[in-house]
Order: sequence, then structure tokens, then C-alpha cells
Amino acid sequence: MHGIGCGTTHDMRSVFTGVFLPVWQCRAYTLSEKIDIWRGLSFSRGFLWDRFLRTDLTREITALDLPVYFLSGEHDLTANNAMSKTFLAQIKAPTKGFYTFRNSAHSPLFEEPMLSRKILTQDVVSRETSLSDEATPG
Repeated sequence: MHGIGCGTTHDMRSVFTGVFLPVWQCRAYTLSEKIDIWRGLSFSRGFLWDRFLRTDLTREITALDLPVYFLSGEHDLTANNAMSKTFLAQIKAPTKGFYTFRNSAHSPLFEEPMLSRKILTQDVVSRETSLSDEATPG
């Protein structure tokens, strides 16, 4: 998926150069925290992967008593944009907003941080959907 631009980020071609190296080079994490990131990923995948594959969220989550916002990368094949939009339409919630990031894959918060920030500070904080793809009734 990384080779065709639909993996973690639209422009990432390798998890090693796109995730592993940046984490190791980041000064915000201690050495112990950097190691724990990868230990946690390894542990959670082994512990949760089978359950994750068996869980149908469209059946498990049909209504929520809080605002719901989906931020979706147009190029994401991990959490497919069209399927995500269909899932949100099925959920009953007081406020629902769907936001498609045209230049992103699976990580729109990192790939388009300015748009992400605008959505969070303008719509999410005020529980509105003025920036969403379309008005989505609860």
C-alpha cells in the first residue's frame, strides 16, 4: 500500500523511513518511550488482531450520545473513504461530520495539519459541521 500512496501517508513509501526513523529522531520522546512505542505495537497486534478482524463495527456501534466526526483521507485504503462515509451515515448521533482530506491517505492529521486544526477548532469545539463534506443529520 505504501508503494502506491495509500498507506500510512500518501507520500510514504516505507514504514521504516516514514515512521520508524522519524520516531527515533524525535527529541520529544525519551529512549525508553521510543522503545515502548514499538513494544506496544507488537503487544497490541498480537493480543488484539484476531478480535479486531472478527469485530463488525457497523453492527457494534449503531448509536452514540456524543458528536461524531470522521476525518478521512481520500487515498486511504486501510480505512476506505467510501466505506467510512457509509458507516457514519448509519450511526445515530446528535452531530455528525465527515471530512475528506484530498491529499491524504491514512494519517490526515499529519498530512494536512492546517486543515485538521481548522476542523478541530472550528467544528469539533463548537459541535458543528460547517466545514464537513455535506450536512449530515444525526
